[in-house]
Amino acid sequence: MKPKTIRAFLALRLNHEIQNTIQAIQNTFKQLPVDVKWVRPENTHLTLKFLGDISSEQIDLLTPALHALAGSTKSFSLETTGIGAFPSRERPRIIWLGCRSEADAAALLTRRVENQLVSFGFERDQNPFTPHITIGRVRSSKNLVLLSTAIEKAGRSTGLRQDISQIILFQSTLSSCGPSYTPIRTFQLAQ
Repeated sequence: MKPKTIRAFLALRLNHEIQNTIQAIQNTFKQLPVDVKWVRPENTHLTLKFLGDISSEQIDLLTPALHALAGSTKSFSLETTGIGAFPSRERPRIIWLGCRSEADAAALLTRRVENQLVSFGFERDQNPFTPHITIGRVRSSKNLVLLSTAIEKAGRSTGLRQDISQIILFQSTLSSCGPSYTPIRTFQLAQ
């Protein structure tokens, strides 16, 4: 019998101030006649690694290694930057709020997580890490030029700061109402 699995990812949780700013940004974009599926602000996060479908046995194996990794990583500050899009502003598919951290701490943490998980048989992500928070997914090319212009105009820095002290393992449950994310493990960073 195949073991039961859950869809999971490792991420940094965002505080209410950043979530409220994301909602205000989304509300501005929602006034445009564009076809975008907006991420619920309470679901926004900075993904470190998408794990896919994993079993409870895999979670139990990963937990000590992730506790050790987190415990040897110093807490850091994250700052939001401007609005952007993947693959580009001219052809947006994903609309995001950018982030930066002191001494590139978020990128370093992501590399450490990636290296740790490769040793457990997870595939290395081939895309370079770009710290961002996905706030919307473009569903069609309806008024794409208008959306592209709005992204460019909104590209200014938001400059909100948040102290990061935890890595969270989330379970992602998909439904017709959209995904819901449930924290299932927390890994405390060093002070």
